[in-house]
Amino acid sequence: GRLPWLGAFAWNCMPGPAARNAAALAELLSSAGPAWRRLAAAVGAEDCLRETGCLYRYDTARARAAAAPDAEARRRLGVRVEDLDAAALAALEPHLPRAEGGAHFFPDALSLTDPGEVMARLARTLRGSGAEFLSEEVRGLRIPSDTASVLIDCASGARLVAEHVVIAAGAASAPLARQAGMPLIL
Repeated sequence: GRLPWLGAFAWNCMPGPAARNAAALAELLSSAGPAWRRLAAAVGAEDCLRETGCLYRYDTARARAAAAPDAEARRRLGVRVEDLDAAALAALEPHLPRAEGGAHFFPDALSLTDPGEVMARLARTLRGSGAEFLSEEVRGLRIPSDTASVLIDCASGARLVAEHVVIAAGAASAPLARQAGMPLIL
């Protein structure tokens, strides 16, 4: 049950593994902004992409001091973090309640005004390019040794063949990946 997952989680919270995981995640995310801009342009969703950054607000100087190591770790990984005192925060966001601790501002952070609308536009674009959407419960994945295709067994009994598969099934991802011969550690 849960004990193997809990053990892996605890191990990955140790300083060494946590630092390696943070570095790997930072590398993965370093190209996320440009990729989102390209995707938004490709599906006509530029109006849904906001480039207003992200703000971590602190009520007290003590709260901000407690967050300082996290901000410094992000800087070391290449993330731009701006320190805002209470006055600078009030100037940037005058409608927020006063925060004596100021804030950390991440100017490169992007957000979507309506993620569902972006996905709807993506689906329309893909359908217009000939993509077909199926809603099936996947029970198994196999990659036969004599082919580069992936065989997908569905709960309905349907069998699908794909050249590429993205496994995005949360906790069920690892068992599916193992079936296809690609072990994942979650």
